[in-house]
Amino acid sequence: MEGKSGRIRRVKYWTTTLAILATLSASLALAEDFKTVNGKEYKNATVTRVEPDGIVIKFRGGIAKLQFTELLKEVQERFHYDSAKAAQFNAAERPFVFTNFKSGEGVDQIAKFVIEKGGLAKESDTLIR
Repeated sequence: MEGKSGRIRRVKYWTTTLAILATLSASLALAEDFKTVNGKEYKNATVTRVEPDGIVIKFRGGIAKLQFTELLKEVQERFHYDSAKAAQFNAAERPFVFTNFKSGEGVDQIAKFVIEKGGLAKESDTLIR
């Protein structure tokens, strides 16, 4: 029995090591370069999220969202860009309001939106003027 258990342990270590190496090499292989229609390049970028209107990438300079309209047709096709879905996504209700924090203009509208959507507790009504 001891011989079998020793052999099984070695196999388990080997498979674990192989799985870790496969994961690391896959993450390196997924990094790619993106170029916008304006010529800006993002080297060794990894796509972290795909949205109807663009992709969010992580690259050496940080995190950026690239709109599909700014990317080449090949990239748009690869991520199944649909302009109608993108327009619908962008038309969704969001708290885009012109604000002036010095005068307080528009702040109450944003606070109301956040409270209604569950972002702040009701006790924070003091934020609304």
